[in-house]
Amino acid sequence: MATTNYPGSLDAYPVPNNGDTISVADHWLGPAVIGIETELGTDPAGTFTDVKSRLDDVDKNVITDIDMWQVTASSTGISGTNKITSNWARSTTTSLKHAVYKGGGLNTPVSGNFSFSSTGIWKINARVWQNAILGAYGYLQLFTSNDGTNYTLYNYDISEPIDGRTHSFDVIMNVTNTANDKFYLVVTSTSSTYDILGGTAQFYTGITAMKIGEV
Repeated sequence: MATTNYPGSLDAYPVPNNGDTISVADHWLGPAVIGIETELGTDPAGTFTDVKSRLDDVDKNVITDIDMWQVTASSTGISGTNKITSNWARSTTTSLKHAVYKGGGLNTPVSGNFSFSSTGIWKINARVWQNAILGAYGYLQLFTSNDGTNYTLYNYDISEPIDGRTHSFDVIMNVTNTANDKFYLVVTSTSSTYDILGGTAQFYTGITAMKIGEV
């Protein structure tokens, strides 16, 4: 009876010519088919129409992009509404030893405006490390655009009036157009005694971005 090398290696059986007589004992298709079935297991398509569709769906959920950007210098005496436009650097270019950068990530910000290297479902975490005396409130805000020009407030977090407090939030963005889907961060304070911390040795204020799936 013929045997199969699959799944350890591919079989190299000769292809029969038209009219050849193949005995049951020498037939190689049976063992090969059994080898394929054993390797795939039962119902490999699951709830999908075929195995390819299931694998394509898995690919959509693989995390292909992770990025971190941080503010590298502190700003002191902030009063009113201030868009964070400068001192941005990818965390992998600073002294952070374990900063993560995978795939295309976020594009280099232009005047504080961040855009994406690819479409998909993106999770953004925004974080600020503040210093403020009692009575000075601070807001961290994230504004988004879907036309590349007009921005609206997506989410925000308010800090308590106390020294040395971090505050952050997560948002999910459905990025369908890399030219138009953008965002930026704003810090708003109620007093000029409000500072935000930045630096290269620690992740004080910045953004973590992760593409968690395809559109």
